[in-house]
Amino acid sequence: MPSISHAGAVHVEYSHFPVGERWEPGCERKDDRPNFRTDEAVIVVPGRIIVRSRLQEDFASVALALSDRRDQAPGPEWALIASVTYRPAYKGRMAAFDTTNGPAGSADEALEAFGCLVLPGDAAISLEPSRVYDVQVRARGRSYAPGRFNEVFSAT
Repeated sequence: MPSISHAGAVHVEYSHFPVGERWEPGCERKDDRPNFRTDEAVIVVPGRIIVRSRLQEDFASVALALSDRRDQAPGPEWALIASVTYRPAYKGRMAAFDTTNGPAGSADEALEAFGCLVLPGDAAISLEPSRVYDVQVRARGRSYAPGRFNEVFSAT
């Protein structure tokens, strides 16, 4: 069973939202400017993973999960969007963020993932700063765009 954050809600703006670490005192600041001149669904920069959306603006429910299994999906309806590697740039405290408004808020309702209900709250997890993570970004409901859809970040 993976370790799962609470379900947060991000405001997707400019067709993306970040999942990332906040810079912390005592850490060297990294250049984290993403290059949006790509067709990649997920962009990795030091300290952040940028999830690109099919929608210009919307709200999405987000949960972050840590699992020891690469083949473990949140459920059969969750499609794999991208697999990337990520090495923490600071102290490994990852959270979902609004594109321009800071940390994500709490989701309005629970999200079903990994066979359980993920309750609304803070979409944040802690990573081990010395590890390199295989990250899988999965989504469900993308075919309903421009309606709402849910996305989840999963690291193994």
